[in-house]
Amino acid sequence: MKKVTTLALIFAALILSATAQATVISLDAYLGSDWKATVTPESFDNTCYPCASNIFATGSTWESANSGWNSSASYDDSSWSAYSGGLPAGALTPFYARQVFNIGGTPNYGTFSIGVDDDSLVWVNGILVPGLIDNNGGNSGVQTADITSYLVSGDNVIAFKAHNSAGGGFGVYGLTGSVTYEANAVPEPTTLMLLSLSIAGIVFNRRKKV
Repeated sequence: MKKVTTLALIFAALILSATAQATVISLDAYLGSDWKATVTPESFDNTCYPCASNIFATGSTWESANSGWNSSASYDDSSWSAYSGGLPAGALTPFYARQVFNIGGTPNYGTFSIGVDDDSLVWVNGILVPGLIDNNGGNSGVQTADITSYLVSGDNVIAFKAHNSAGGGFGVYGLTGSVTYEANAVPEPTTLMLLSLSIAGIVFNRRKKV
C-alpha cells in the first residue's frame, strides 16, 4: 500500500509540474498566413449591375461537386492560389478562400472579422457562423464573431465565400482574426529525471527486501 501511495504522489507531482503554454494562431490573411483562394467555372465578371444572384444561390453547382471545401482539412486545394487578402486574379465573383490550421491543445478563444462589398458567408469546420452571414446586397462593413465554439483540437478549417451581389464594384477587407489555445502540457526535463530516479529507487528497494 505504501509503494502505491508513493507512486501516486510521484505522478501527481509530475502532473502539477507539467507546463502549459498559451499559443496564438493568426488568421489574418495580410500577414502571410496559409490562406488559399479559387474562382470557379460559375464565377463571372464582378462589374455586373445589378447582379441577380444572391450569395446563397450562386456557385451552388460547384459547391455540390466539391464537398469538403469548407469543412475537410484533407480536401485537395493544391490547385488553389495563395491568398493574402483583396481579390484573387481576375476579380471574378463569387470566389472561395480557405485556411487549414492545427490546434495542438485545448482551444481557449477564437475570433474572426471580415468585410465584403457586397456579401460573404464564413464556415468553421463546415459550420456556417451565424454572426458572419452578410446577405444584404451592399457594403455592410466589417462583421466580427466569436468562433470559439466551432474549434476543435487538431486540424481546423476556416473558409469563406465572397460575392458581388449588388454590382458596382467588389472588395474584401478587414480579413483578420486569431485563435488562442493552451498547448498540451509537457513535463519539464527535471521532472522526468526525478520520476525516473524515484521509480528506480522503488524497484531497487523492492528487490533488496526480496
